[in-house]
Amino acid sequence: VMNLQQIFDRTASHLLKQGTQSVLEDSDTCAYRGQDGLMCAVGCLINEDAYNWCLEGASIDDSPSVQRALRHSGIEFDTDGQVMLLLTRLQDIHDTKEESDWASSLGELADGLGLKFNMRGFG
Repeated sequence: VMNLQQIFDRTASHLLKQGTQSVLEDSDTCAYRGQDGLMCAVGCLINEDAYNWCLEGASIDDSPSVQRALRHSGIEFDTDGQVMLLLTRLQDIHDTKEESDWASSLGELADGLGLKFNMRGFG
């Protein structure tokens, strides 16, 4: 089971390496698994065997199926809501920020949640 720092590290590293939004083919709708193998902030945490295309279009905070896919992939949702908060904020960065602002947004998020974020070693 991954802790908050591990979830953050995996997603931050993925987003900065990928450097572009994951969207559904022929649209600008963000996707857990987009065209050309791209993945969004939450999609990169979902194992292949837990992913199903019917997750697309479902929001993490109100979709039991997305949460189930994450649980199946080693993400446990804690009772105080910190994991959900982190995941929704990471998703928000992917979905709403310019790629050029991802690093600074990730830094602000890490600061706000008491996580470490060192630009070196990412991207």
